[in-house]
Amino acid sequence: MCNFVFHTRMNHTNSGKLFHFPQMVANKMNAVFTQLLAFVGRHWLRVGLVLLTLFLLTRKQIDLSVQLGRPANPQLYHAAPIPIPESRNEQIPVPIEANPDVTSQNELRTQQLNVISGSNHSSAVASALQLLRRTDERDIQSFLDRFHSVAQTEQERYGIPASIILANGLLQSQGGTRNSLSTTANYFMLPCTPDWRGQKQEDGTPCLRVYPNAWTSFRDHSLFITTGRFAQLTTLAANDYQAWARGLQQIGYPGGTNLANELIEVIEEYGLTRYDS
Repeated sequence: MCNFVFHTRMNHTNSGKLFHFPQMVANKMNAVFTQLLAFVGRHWLRVGLVLLTLFLLTRKQIDLSVQLGRPANPQLYHAAPIPIPESRNEQIPVPIEANPDVTSQNELRTQQLNVISGSNHSSAVASALQLLRRTDERDIQSFLDRFHSVAQTEQERYGIPASIILANGLLQSQGGTRNSLSTTANYFMLPCTPDWRGQKQEDGTPCLRVYPNAWTSFRDHSLFITTGRFAQLTTLAANDYQAWARGLQQIGYPGGTNLANELIEVIEEYGLTRYDS
């Protein structure tokens, strides 16, 4: 009988505790909230400064994320479109007005290429072609065997004639025999430009872009001639190598005033159109 009364009282006590538990939690939360309000009331200035600092830091991170996607000099990529000649014999028009930033950039790249070839503006690519013709035919064939499939992949992805990619690579890398390739893997001798964020070789003149491998060099070349000022070239047919050659010269690809004819001559001399799809 005593045991029954004892257990009954214990069950009644536990039931009472369970019944009052939600009320205890609510009272505890009210007490914590009251203390928090009291703390904010006493230290409102410090709390306000902390919140303001967190807001500014968050906004700065957002601005930084947006800025990382912008080119160093957006004006370089907003030059007015230039009409591209449709035929090989059509005269290339001279723009009436030119963006001074674009003009200076073109001059810088041309000067850099002239230093590479050791010649003046008018003979820069001609000298590159002369050096290519002095290259062993086995080296040239090795270059084509190694990279023709890469050029075809770039044509499928970016619409650039594979013959243009191979001809430019042959000219700039001297058929893959240029000494700087061992340290830069830069098969198109693309110089360091203000928007370049990759590795650089600055121990000589000019500063050259450095790539981890040949494939990266080919991909950067594709991006270089299909974006920014060169984006208008993507409207040309992927098998019209003559229009691409003259468009590259007209818009300002490094190579001098005879770049188009030199590219066309290399393409036709080595039969590179067989790689165009």
